[in-house]
Order: sequence, then C-alpha cells, then structure tokens
Amino acid sequence: MKPLIFGYASWYVLWTAAGLVGSAVNFAALRRLGVPAARAALLLGVLPLLAVLGAKLFYVIENGLSVTAPWHHSGYRMPGGLLAFALGFVTLCRGLRIPVLGALDAIAPGVALVIAVGRIGCFLKGCCFGTVTELPWAVVFPSGSPAHTSHQAQQLLSPDAAGSLAVHPLSLYFSLDALAIAVFVLWLARRARYPGQVFLWFVVLRTWSKAALESVRGDHVASGPNHSGEAELWVALASSAALIAVTGIRAARTRQARRSGAVSPAERAPWRAG
Repeated sequence: MKPLIFGYASWYVLWTAAGLVGSAVNFAALRRLGVPAARAALLLGVLPLLAVLGAKLFYVIENGLSVTAPWHHSGYRMPGGLLAFALGFVTLCRGLRIPVLGALDAIAPGVALVIAVGRIGCFLKGCCFGTVTELPWAVVFPSGSPAHTSHQAQQLLSPDAAGSLAVHPLSLYFSLDALAIAVFVLWLARRARYPGQVFLWFVVLRTWSKAALESVRGDHVASGPNHSGEAELWVALASSAALIAVTGIRAARTRQARRSGAVSPAERAPWRAG
C-alpha cells in the first residue's frame, strides 16, 4: 500500500485533490447563492486549514496523546475535521455576512464529494481498516500496514506473515456511502422547502451511515470521544430530532398560513439553495 502518485504519497495526493475539487464545487455553489467571490474565496481558503487542525487534534485526544506537540503524531480523524469545519463555517459566515443556512445547503454536495474522494486515499494508506471477514470483496493489506501490525500485535498472524488477515475495505465503504449521499443532496437541493433542509439531511444520512459502518471498524481505540462510533450515534440522534422538529414546525406554520390565506406563491414553491 501507500503507492506514489507523481512522486508523492497517494493518500496525500488524493486528499489534496479532494480538497481542491471540493473547494471549486463549493465556490461555484456559493457564487450561485449570490456570495461575492472574495468572501467565498476567503471562506473556502480558511476552512481546509481548520479541518486539518480539527482532524489532528481529534486523533491526538482520542488516542490519549500529548496535545502540546500534535504534529509529532501521524494520524488524523474525520469526525474532528468535520466538527472544526462546521464550527469554523458558521463563525466565518457570520463574520463575512453570508447567509449561514443557505451556504450550508450550498456546500453539502461538495463536502460529501470531498469525503468520497479522500476516503480512497485512506484506503491506499491502509488506515481505517475493517474487521476480519471472509466476504469475497475482503482485502489483504501488506506487511507493515496498520492492519498487518494490529493483527500481529493480537497474535493473529505468524511472525513471518506477508500480509494481514482479510478485512472489510472500510475506507471504500465510507467512500461509496459519501458518494451516494452527494447524489441524494444534489437531488434534494432542487426540491428543498426551507433553508437548512439540505444540510440537515446531509448530517442525518452521514452520521447514521457512519455510526453503522463503525461496527466493522478494525482499528478501534481503547478510549476517547469516539470509541466505537458513539459520537456519530449521538449526533445522528440529535440531527434526526432536529430534522423532524423543524420539518414539523414548518409544515404546521404553512397549514396555518394557508388557512388564513397568507401564503404567497413564492412561499408555496420549493426553496432552492443557490
């Protein structure tokens, strides 16, 4: 694993490419929303840096490592990157006077696309491997990979084993899941009824599927804020409750407005991000 692309580690190239493509897609979406080019560029230029920092800190805290020198450790964790991205996005949008909910809806497909492409880089790096399985699409990681090292530490392999046991290709599951979500939110963006609906659906689908896929993760940590996917499960429950509540409140208000004759033709039409 870890093949080179143009002389660089493949995972690094793919995550960089994912960030660039995602930024281009999100820039176009924000421009369609009416956000000035300079503000959109500033927003999308800062966010990747925050995401990398968040992913690094999450990994360090999750594994009980020292936070005084986080860059001395090689790992990153997606939940931390997404959390830092979301918090930074809301804060920057308010500072740049960009409509937060509309902007969140606009970038949801691009964020899903970044995850879909970037997770292929995770697969090539060999991280985020799954549990042992006999399924026909199981993969065997080579000697020196995280899966091989983990299986040797658990004494599941002979000392001279050339590869790991066959495991679920968890990173590819994450990639396919994100791609499916990107297709869905693109479809929903043309049919959304209120600002924030597209992003809420993105969070709901992403966190539920991530929590489910964590059940076949083979590189669990013994402690930390996301052991076995508990963090995703709680976010999934909270976001689902928010989606149900907001949709119910909006529907009740629309029915009441229709009874009073206060709904305009524009309000009857689906709200569209961008």
